Amino acid sequence: MDTAKANAILVPYMMYVIEKKAGKKFKYNMTMADHARKHAEFMASQGKTVHTPENLLYCHENLGVISSPYKLLNSFKSTAAKVVHNWFLNTKSRQNIVNSDEMGIGIAAVENKGNTSLYIVQRMR
Repeated sequence: MDTAKANAILVPYMMYVIEKKAGKKFKYNMTMADHARKHAEFMASQGKTVHTPENLLYCHENLGVISSPYKLLNSFKSTAAKVVHNWFLNTKSRQNIVNSDEMGIGIAAVENKGNTSLYIVQRMR
């Protein structure tokens, strides 16, 4: 899976799951999504799985990394649902989501020896 395909397939479904869990609609911000994708690509290139203060351009940001052995959890929808589920389990991530009105999601897909890792960044304000 490449980055463009991951964004095209996973982001709309992730937004659906987020809105269902949050019980409200969000404005989707393409500029935030583009920044989130670039941040995901940077983190993937560095192998980073945690935030550092200089990475934050917006008020709030959530990060999800799905790596082997998950191998995309065998379906795109279950991958998206798992990441969102984990965000809602984390108190700070859940608050970031429900206290926001707009967001963007960016994904970087990295192939390594036949395994795919997804770096998913969600930015919101």
